[in-house]
Amino acid sequence: MNDDEGARRSDALLGFVPASALFEQLPVPLLAIDVAGVIVAANAAMSDMTGFTVDEMLGRRADWLILDDIDPNAGSLRGWQRLAGRTVAISHATAPLAYAHISQPLVLGAGSDTLVLMFEDLTEPIWMGDLGAAQDGTTRSS
Repeated sequence: MNDDEGARRSDALLGFVPASALFEQLPVPLLAIDVAGVIVAANAAMSDMTGFTVDEMLGRRADWLILDDIDPNAGSLRGWQRLAGRTVAISHATAPLAYAHISQPLVLGAGSDTLVLMFEDLTEPIWMGDLGAAQDGTTRSS
């Protein structure tokens, strides 16, 4: 799948055309997941943080990327919403792990089955031993 196909797939799955443009314009890592926990959209900032291309992320389960205690059988987005305000470990293509704080997620539209997660990359502060920068001081390994 090339980048254009990935962008079209993201638009179709998110249900509106400007989604990929908005995702690409924002400088913060963004990830959209569906009710089954499948990644349906990601932006270049998320790719930069994880070392995986957007195409490598699309279509994979989010628990492959976000390494935290999430109930994959919840049948809803509540398990992912519970991660809001937490610092989590994230898979990285070339490094042992990345770390990020997850903001309050955004549910796209009433009754939507898509959740958008925004991340603050805390990898460098955590690697440097500055756990205070992790805001809540919790990671998967602590």
